Amino acid sequence: MRRLPWIVTMAALALAACDEEIVDPGRGGSQTALLRAEAYVAWTKLAACGGDTALIGLLAPDYLSFDSLPITDGRESGMVIGGNRFLGEVLSARTCSDVLTGINYGVEPASCATAEPECTGDTLNTCQSIDGRNALIVTDCSRFDMTCGSGTCRMPACDGTACDGDVLVTCGEDGRQTRFDCGILGLACGRGGDGLQCVGRGKSCSVRKDANDETGIAAGCDQNTLVWCLGGREARIDCAGLTDGRRACSYDWFNKNPDVAPDDILTRFMTKACAPVGTDCEDGLMLCDGKDIKICIDGFFEYLDCRGYRFDTCRVTADGARCEGFPRP
Repeated sequence: MRRLPWIVTMAALALAACDEEIVDPGRGGSQTALLRAEAYVAWTKLAACGGDTALIGLLAPDYLSFDSLPITDGRESGMVIGGNRFLGEVLSARTCSDVLTGINYGVEPASCATAEPECTGDTLNTCQSIDGRNALIVTDCSRFDMTCGSGTCRMPACDGTACDGDVLVTCGEDGRQTRFDCGILGLACGRGGDGLQCVGRGKSCSVRKDANDETGIAAGCDQNTLVWCLGGREARIDCAGLTDGRRACSYDWFNKNPDVAPDDILTRFMTKACAPVGTDCEDGLMLCDGKDIKICIDGFFEYLDCRGYRFDTCRVTADGARCEGFPRP
């Protein structure tokens, strides 16, 4: 059983509230694990005030996951970096009015009439009903490296598949960019067998078909490092190094999945190949321990004091545990 020291949580809040430098808590490890846990707490706080949790992409349920691997999705990464300040202000908010100011990036929002979200250049104006009032939330989409269109912050238009440094840029069905950060995992963006893709940084190789294939690499583990042939180059991902030792390459998973496709390891099964070290619980399980909420991340329970986030207690509901009693009397 592991606890997140309260001093770590307070340091994270202070860091999140400072926008003098660009901070990326999505680079993996304990800081990303804390981000995952605190995003859930912030989501419950916004919901407790009656707010539309889908208003802020970072706090939308689709982005609430529980592991410490680096965030590779460009859209999510942009929201994490650009939204770091508002996340800290929501977490430290004492009242729903403070929550409104937090999601408006520290500025008390003006009143507004209920209307559909609209764009002014790359600024998104949304009339948010929360705590019995309609408030104008003004979001500069460019702080997320996005543009504003069709009433939402969205990725820029796509001009075709390309490498932006070690970020793989492809086109989604909506004609907007999708971005996958190969570099954050220790990979490169380059030309492989299927065109531009994430590729390894090592020697030339092939996917091993039999023992006589001298250049072939069978996907598997080298201690805590995941090794396989990706795009014609040896790829190595240090599962332990990227996660502060919270995850490791899974010999067991590869023994059970010897024929997994190279691209699928990267895009579908990274949480299986770089498996949790902890065995206390399954990722995403949430329970209460007195007034603490404990969230399973990487197989360990991480403890957060609900009172430190201005809630009254922790309560188990049909949907799982959550901090409750906000705002506190």
